[in-house]
Amino acid sequence: MRWQNRFGETVTLTDSQWQQIVEFRPAAAAMADAISAVLARPDMVTEDRAESLRRHFYQRSTLDHPYERGYLKVTVEPRPLMRLLGSVSGRFRAGSLQVIDVALVSRQPKEERRIWPRPVPGQEPM
Repeated sequence: MRWQNRFGETVTLTDSQWQQIVEFRPAAAAMADAISAVLARPDMVTEDRAESLRRHFYQRSTLDHPYERGYLKVTVEPRPLMRLLGSVSGRFRAGSLQVIDVALVSRQPKEERRIWPRPVPGQEPM
């Protein structure tokens, strides 16, 4: 599978990666069709607190019960060989980003740094 994210970067997800995600998070199977919307039209994008090249895309859930509350979270990171180039340029070549996790969360962890939309001083995170 292949999508464009909010920043025009290509994000991929192989069948084997998807199987690993669903094995770890069985509820993610119900979210497969929503991945493209979360990447293209997120409500918020954050930087991972431990891995600065890893990004989390959040969108309010539009899924049916029992997934109607909270946010869909799609986590992407550069493919291993592209990490060095991306960290230097700040952008990633086509197909160099991959989905590594899909989850339903109740809120954004406060430890994550918001990178889009840009934070407004004094505004609380989700």
